[in-house]
Amino acid sequence: MVKKTTRLVIDKVSPEIDCGRFPVKRFIGDTVVIEADIFADGHGSLCATLLYRYEHDSDWSEVPIKFLVNDRWRASFKVTKI
Repeated sequence: MVKKTTRLVIDKVSPEIDCGRFPVKRFIGDTVVIEADIFADGHGSLCATLLYRYEHDSDWSEVPIKFLVNDRWRASFKVTKI
């Protein structure tokens, strides 16, 4: 039996600082907007979720990533604490 593997690519993530070595910085009350190109082999539907957490949190928060155009996707969240 041959198992087909789907390749998923997440590319051109923004914002990013030094290829992801450092976190982006925002103030309390700012909205963080994340965009990325997301695509895969074939013609199936995709969905994506942005996971984020504050430095001292143990649990991740989730935000659905919404399709924009072509392969570009966007999500955002409001900064509520440092």
